[in-house]
Amino acid sequence: LAVAEGSTVHLLTAAGAPVRTLQADGRVRVLAWWPEADALLVGCADEKLIAFARDGARRWVFTSEMDPAVFRAAKTYWFKSAPGHEGIHGLVTGPFIDGRSQCLVGSACTVEIVNTDGTLAQRLAAFWGPGKIMRLVPTADGGGQEATIARWPNGTDELSLIDSRDLKVRRGFYGVPS
Repeated sequence: LAVAEGSTVHLLTAAGAPVRTLQADGRVRVLAWWPEADALLVGCADEKLIAFARDGARRWVFTSEMDPAVFRAAKTYWFKSAPGHEGIHGLVTGPFIDGRSQCLVGSACTVEIVNTDGTLAQRLAAFWGPGKIMRLVPTADGGGQEATIARWPNGTDELSLIDSRDLKVRRGFYGVPS
């Protein structure tokens, strides 16, 4: 079990006994276990995504950046610099591009797809708001995966949808699905 307190992550046994603590550089916002990478992911308010090995060693650190299309939109109240929008808000892992396990990182109007070694595979603009709750689901035709991304705070209640095959950001699920 991993529990965040400020910039510290406490690892506990199932009974609640302390195992070890891990230190992030910034305030921890989100935690996720990445089984295929055998790593604990720690997303922080300082734009860092840290991958920790089981023994507590840092494997890598990825720094999130806002997609350039967000700058071009010139809506500064959605930028990482706007209060509450900074840092990493959501994480989801699993098979994505070409069936490879990857991590999707939600931040200010941006989704970044990160490989198991911490390198960036793709950065996409996903307007409006930071990706907070994300899931990977099979596409309707079974040929790939689709990321569903809910944003908070958000400018619309629609989900952003990203198909693993074309990486185009679409909108959907605004009403009750059929």
